[in-house]
Amino acid sequence: MPIRVNLLAEAQAAEDLRRRDPVKRAIYIGTFLFVLALAWWSSLQLEAMRAKKDLSLVQTEIRSHTNEFSSVTAGLKKFPAYRKNLINCKN
Repeated sequence: MPIRVNLLAEAQAAEDLRRRDPVKRAIYIGTFLFVLALAWWSSLQLEAMRAKKDLSLVQTEIRSHTNEFSSVTAGLKKFPAYRKNLINCKN
C-alpha cells in the first residue's frame, strides 16, 4: 500500500489558522461595536436636537402669552378710569 504524503498540508494548516485568526475576529467585533456605539450616539444627538427645537417652540409660545397677559393687565389697570369717565358722561 502506497504512503500518501500531502505536500499542501502545511499550506492548508496555515490557511486554516489565518481564517480562524482571533486577532482578525477581535478587529471585526471591535469595529462592529464601534459602529453600533456611533449609531447610538447619533440617535442621542438627534433626540437632543429635537428636544431643543421643541423647547424653543414652547419658549416662543410662552413669550407670546406673556406679552398678551401684559397687555391685558395694562388694560385692566385702566379700566376703573374708563368706568369713572363713562359714569361721569352719563350724568
